[in-house]
Amino acid sequence: MIGVSTAQVSHLVAITLAGIAAGALSMAVGEYVSVRAEGALKQSIEAAVASSLSYTAGGAIPLAGAFMPDKNLSIVGVTVLGLAVAGVVSGHAVKRKATHVLRVVLGGCVGMVVTAGIGYLIR
Repeated sequence: MIGVSTAQVSHLVAITLAGIAAGALSMAVGEYVSVRAEGALKQSIEAAVASSLSYTAGGAIPLAGAFMPDKNLSIVGVTVLGLAVAGVVSGHAVKRKATHVLRVVLGGCVGMVVTAGIGYLIR
């Protein structure tokens, strides 16, 4: 999303949906193979579905920003907000919640910078 933020919204949607589908399927297969290797067939299917749904939800967050007037700022803003929410939700499982949120947001921002850089180089 970040690397193609100058594209038309219809192109962004098509590119993003294709990327989400590819990533979600890749994550599902990876989880299935990983858990199946441990000999747990039922859990491997559950892990594959959970991983696929999580990836899809995470990919949909930046897509929401593409429909706002200023795509560049809104995609980044919506994504950072989504990262913060994901950090808070997943941070309930750890004792250092603030550190966890910061790590999720900073890691996601590094990913956005790298993606934007690649998009800038190839356009």
